[in-house]
Amino acid sequence: MKVSALLKSTQLLALTICLVLLLVAPTFSADPTEATTEQVKNMMETNQAMVIYPLSLMEFNSLHIKNSVNIQIEHIPEELPADKTQALVFYCLGFTWTASLDAARLATKAGYQNVYVYRGGLPEWIKAGYPTETTEVLPKVDVPSVSVQELKALL
Repeated sequence: MKVSALLKSTQLLALTICLVLLLVAPTFSADPTEATTEQVKNMMETNQAMVIYPLSLMEFNSLHIKNSVNIQIEHIPEELPADKTQALVFYCLGFTWTASLDAARLATKAGYQNVYVYRGGLPEWIKAGYPTETTEVLPKVDVPSVSVQELKALL
């Protein structure tokens, strides 16, 4: 009888663990697929993906990949297409920036199934000689500088 009770207890524990994993599993998702410059260009030429710049509108207007759209990271996922099978490519200002990866992860977490991150972003696109666009030139502003000694005196 004791072996039978232990077996039932072990089976109940295993069943409980399986149920917990089934409930929690959807919250864990793999990182989005990384796309190369050529892949992004091909997806754009064949209208296979929406290419999204998740930084500010001011930065987007200053310079972006031609025919890409601006959906700021704080508006993801609510401003993404309703069709969660739509391919989405997120890019920003290159490998040292994380906004494209963060935005892609938000889309993946929201249930989008075809999410790509273009980590090379704008610098790699420009390096390849592909078209960019400026919709509003940022004004030139002189920013005053202070020396370390002047800053110390100000503080």
